[in-house]
Amino acid sequence: MITTRCIFLTVLGLLSMVAWAQERPDQSSLDTLNWDEIRYAAFHSDTISMENWRSFSLPVNTMVDSRAGVRVRQNAATGSNFSYELDGLNSVSYFLDGLPIRYMGSAMQINNMPTALLDKVEVFKGVTPVYLGSDGLGGTVNMVTRKVDSSFISASYAYGSFNTQQAHLQGQWTNKRSGFTVKAMTYFTDAENNYEIDVDVPNQTGFIERISAERFNDDFRSLFGKIDLGFTNVSWADELFVGLVVSDLEEGIQTGSDLAIPLGDVQRDEEFLMPAITYKKNDIFVKGLSLDLFGSYAMTKRTFTDTSSFVYNWRGERILTRAFPGELVNGGSLNEVEDKALIVRVFPQFQFSDDHKIVLNYTLEDLERESEDEFNPLPFSSEPTKYTTHTAGLGWQGNWLQGRLYSNLFAKYFRFNSSATQMAFAGSQELEGDDSQVGFGLATSYKI
Repeated sequence: MITTRCIFLTVLGLLSMVAWAQERPDQSSLDTLNWDEIRYAAFHSDTISMENWRSFSLPVNTMVDSRAGVRVRQNAATGSNFSYELDGLNSVSYFLDGLPIRYMGSAMQINNMPTALLDKVEVFKGVTPVYLGSDGLGGTVNMVTRKVDSSFISASYAYGSFNTQQAHLQGQWTNKRSGFTVKAMTYFTDAENNYEIDVDVPNQTGFIERISAERFNDDFRSLFGKIDLGFTNVSWADELFVGLVVSDLEEGIQTGSDLAIPLGDVQRDEEFLMPAITYKKNDIFVKGLSLDLFGSYAMTKRTFTDTSSFVYNWRGERILTRAFPGELVNGGSLNEVEDKALIVRVFPQFQFSDDHKIVLNYTLEDLERESEDEFNPLPFSSEPTKYTTHTAGLGWQGNWLQGRLYSNLFAKYFRFNSSATQMAFAGSQELEGDDSQVGFGLATSYKI
């Protein structure tokens, strides 16, 4: 092992000496230095371009799952739950344009996003760059939307099995004289998911019999819309947008833990509303200093409905009527959860020389949750639950040996605090949590 390391270091040293002996490139090549390449360099990452796939109705999960070291697990139904494993680790965070999407509604998820809306998908396995404020130990997945300077419009519609419909509409209009810009995008997904499955159910004689049945309460519908009004490429801002994001989701729940017992009326709904503001400016105050600001206030209302007293069979027929409501929860449930989340990101960068840049990223996520259930109030707290996270990163990106050696030296700080009131028969109990961690890292890569 030691011999292998010595050989590797010796070869790397000889290559470095050869690199130093090469002629220094001219200034024009330094001015066109690809800082995105330096930003990703040495990180265990994979960038998936969507340029050649925008005209295909392919799920983003399918595109990402084809890459080495990435395993996507998803239920067969459209819109169903999914999970990622990056090199065997499943603690993964998801981002949209560098912003965490955990508080942006269920319709804004990588399994629902059409490929036509994206420019690329960045997958970081393990350690992630500073510009992503992440606490995911297993890695991160960042969806990057399309960004163009000119006016355009695009649309698509697809129809598939099980009455699956997917459509998107995206457009942008820019007044070149004033810089006033309007951007809008929307997408829609509708699927009945009425495919057949094999289930073991008791027959009239009491023996277990395997039958083929059609899922009849597994429908999924989601609608997402986003509009931005603002200015681009003006003297005081490269981008300034005030936007509004809305989404609506309806989903049937076919079974619980027992596949033999179908559910006919259990449903989950979600409504989402988020105003946001974005500001970006290069060479602000001094040359080489850029600033990227984002702020939003997200409001989410989720409703779980289980109030039916009927018992269904796998033909979708009502065969019994219970004396009490609830197919999945004894006594029934009409649980409503309201989330209010403040998301703020400050991302300045300073390029103090041709080959070096300092980056700083700070992300605040502040969540307040309230829940109530008309049928069963005790298991759910009617008091608000609060959860706040602070994620900060400081990095130094460098270009050495005439563009052959890239380095990223960084430090990250993560802190969270939470509080909740747990309701019980004997009263209530206050629960609090607080923790913080600091980490450091150095990522390098060498071009032969």
